[in-house]
Amino acid sequence: MRRLPAELLRLDVDRLALFTRWDVWPILVEQIGDIYPACNCFVWSKLNLGRGNCRHMGSSHEFCYVSARAQHMMRVDGRRPANVVACKTLHTSQLVHPTQKPLAICEHLVQCLAGPDEVILDPFTGAGSIGVAAVRTGRRFIGMELDDEHFETARARLAEACQDDADESRAA
Repeated sequence: MRRLPAELLRLDVDRLALFTRWDVWPILVEQIGDIYPACNCFVWSKLNLGRGNCRHMGSSHEFCYVSARAQHMMRVDGRRPANVVACKTLHTSQLVHPTQKPLAICEHLVQCLAGPDEVILDPFTGAGSIGVAAVRTGRRFIGMELDDEHFETARARLAEACQDDADESRAA
């Protein structure tokens, strides 16, 4: 795993969501655990086998390293959410990024992690799904992405989500 961006350690953001594999978890704890201590392990049950190395057992779940330094009562639809949520992966024809997450799982995670108008950080933004989920659920978002192509994809998706949000506000 590449080293996390130094900017991540300088930001004063209380909430962090970082999807990862089981074998990367200890590296995350080592690299960011002092500044962004894990408060939970969110598990996305994919309901089908993921893509990847076919020589080993198929991965039908993914972890999300969750840090919430500020106290936030985690409630979704007035209920305390479970830390395991089932949601099918996107079909390959729907992907704009190789590890893109479905908006449904991202919206659920964002609602668990941050209240309205609070900020959530995604240090490996990829296709911007966490950011789109933040916009759609009334949260603010900081994203980081090193790859220029993925950055442009995320920027375009976020711009579209912001436009949709503005259109809905005008219609209301």
